[in-house]
Amino acid sequence: MCENNNNYSEIEWVAQDILRLVRDKGYRYKDIAVVCREIDSYDKITSVIFNEYNIPYFLDKKREILSNPLVVLIISSLEILSTNWSYESVFKYVKSGLITLESTYIDKLENYILANGIKGYKWTRDLIGNTDEELTQEEIEIFEYMEEIRRPIINLYNKIKGDVTVRKYCTALYEFLLEINAFETMDKWLENFNEHGMQDKIKEYTQVPSIVMDMLDQAVEVLGDEKVDLKTFSKILISGFEEKEIGVIPMALDQVNIGDIARIKGRDVKALYIVGANDGVLPSANKDEGILSDEDRLELKQLGIELASDTRSRVFEEQFMVYTALTIPSNYLMITYPMADFEGKSLRPSIIIPRLKKILPRLQEESEIFNKNLLNDKYHNITAPTPTFNELIEALRKEYEKEEIEPHWVETFKWFEESDEFKDRTKIIFNGLNYTNLIERIPREKMKQLYSNDNGRLMFSVSRIEKYAQCRFDRMRNRYLKMTKRCTTPEDLSQLKADAFMTGSDQVWGPVITGMYDAAYFLQFATGGAKRLSYAASFGKTNFDAATTRVYQQMLASYDKITVREDSAVQMLESWGAKNCYGQVLDPTLLLSADEWIDLLVYEEMQIKYASQKYILVYQIHNDRQLSSYALRLAAHTGLKLLRVNPFMHQVHRGGKFVLCPDVTEFLSLIKNATYIVTDSFHGTCFSLTFEKQFIEVLPNNTTGTRNQSILALTGLSNRIVYDFDDFSIINRMINYQPVREILAKERGRSVKMLKCLLNS
Repeated sequence: MCENNNNYSEIEWVAQDILRLVRDKGYRYKDIAVVCREIDSYDKITSVIFNEYNIPYFLDKKREILSNPLVVLIISSLEILSTNWSYESVFKYVKSGLITLESTYIDKLENYILANGIKGYKWTRDLIGNTDEELTQEEIEIFEYMEEIRRPIINLYNKIKGDVTVRKYCTALYEFLLEINAFETMDKWLENFNEHGMQDKIKEYTQVPSIVMDMLDQAVEVLGDEKVDLKTFSKILISGFEEKEIGVIPMALDQVNIGDIARIKGRDVKALYIVGANDGVLPSANKDEGILSDEDRLELKQLGIELASDTRSRVFEEQFMVYTALTIPSNYLMITYPMADFEGKSLRPSIIIPRLKKILPRLQEESEIFNKNLLNDKYHNITAPTPTFNELIEALRKEYEKEEIEPHWVETFKWFEESDEFKDRTKIIFNGLNYTNLIERIPREKMKQLYSNDNGRLMFSVSRIEKYAQCRFDRMRNRYLKMTKRCTTPEDLSQLKADAFMTGSDQVWGPVITGMYDAAYFLQFATGGAKRLSYAASFGKTNFDAATTRVYQQMLASYDKITVREDSAVQMLESWGAKNCYGQVLDPTLLLSADEWIDLLVYEEMQIKYASQKYILVYQIHNDRQLSSYALRLAAHTGLKLLRVNPFMHQVHRGGKFVLCPDVTEFLSLIKNATYIVTDSFHGTCFSLTFEKQFIEVLPNNTTGTRNQSILALTGLSNRIVYDFDDFSIINRMINYQPVREILAKERGRSVKMLKCLLNS
């Protein structure tokens, strides 16, 4: 019996123990089974961890066909017609994989559709002949892609428009699948699966076409001459597909069987792991009686009418199932349970745990937190190559910090150093631990910029060094910025004397926190003929009430020149009649390249800390639990660690390792070394672009997402926005940063030129 911190550590514990049985006790993988009461809660995480530990397994779970590409294609094609060519339905159809359009073309098309707002009737009109402007070669290609997509859909529509019979719907749908060569494409996939030995995929994909045809045949047989509208027919199909599942048999002999506790009966098992033994899960909690009470069911049973089991019977069935599972293994039984879920919510052990303790007084208990057996086993961290390599990194860090480590880690390092698979990674990690730039002298000019006073003399003081350590923000501010004394009132601001005052950047003109604007950010304090300028200022949103709009117009009219950060702000100022707006410029954070950021900051410690890790970084500003859940499941899907950076403590329990308010060096190091980044932040997006990271954009769940959309549209990366929080395929679409690099370089040059123009005007 074993107690674990959470589901992840629970399954990792099981994987380590399975390797111990196979390695030391002579077990075969086929002798071992892992079962739980809720397989949907464990299937993904178990798959990830078992792959990491190189444990062959078979997931004994029927698979729903709603996510199969052929079914997605059928449903989305009908959704296109019922939702008037909505963006979501069109690209669900296109990305099904059964449309003969390469992924690069799909990305180009998606960017064009988002940038030009194409939907509805725009898909059905004459694409080329309906414009007076001369088309570029790229636009002609995009219109050709659109024509290839819409032709079969329009043909389908012409066959089913109006109220037609179910028979006609089914016939038209079958002809549609033939027209786009869907079945031929799936045959090609099957050949590819066969070449790569993917027998489980072959089993699944050979069943789906026949299930689809059976569904159409059944619909014709039952409702053939019934007239229904398109939405009703779509609901009929979806309801039918929801009830269909695919059974897959094991494709190898020596595999660990993973499945529901109810499906293990009759299998020869020597070692059994029962995971997720929590209260209300195992045994399963009683559900509602339903429409009929237990008394009603008893009376009907006495009349000879057999119904589903009543509550009392289900309780007995559940207990019997648990008893049966406990008696199945012939040699070894391990029961595990997590003490918390991924969000940190505490969980209680199942009622069977104290019962087993009472029945079996010599029962051996273990805990992830404290385990006497592990204390006696100094090699317990030596398991499969990948997890052992991760443990080696921790050992190397301890050794670097002069802590005592076990001697066997030296031999472990030598093994990885000689391994063809790991030797390059080992070299990188070792070099990272020994990296330092302390021996390099700081250039004279940089020393002057950092530490000189107004007279150009280098100045150092004890008080300055003490202040450096007080606060992370103060340390950054005092090191890199030359600032006046702090101003806390409009009177303080009015005392400032300057030739020009500049507003910017970020949401300085937006009523973000208090719900009110601040006149100070509109430079209302500036007097004496000083110029009023703005660089990359932002409103934060695009909708204001009439009263606020009038005040904004008055205050902004006093500016000599205005530049803004988002294209939506330019449009809004133009609609207000502003004559002093000089257009859109880059956010200041984008004016520096990645090399310039790295050259500016001190990186030694942070480079060592994060360069050796593989992780997903979550930089989340808004309180969106969907984003948090998506990041957790993405981490489970990829098998990577999850790090979360945020200035707010309320996200500390959202999952992953929490990094509170890192200084600028640590923040940029976190971004620079991340494998993937999930963010809803504008600046999270900016730094992802700067460091050329593979990132996923989640638009804020409020009205402030225009700034994110603006920078993505500018760089042609609007396709990095995720709308389906069950879709992780975006990580497989790697960003080609060459065109992004060219766009940013061009915009950086233009923005710097504009900034100089503002200051010299």
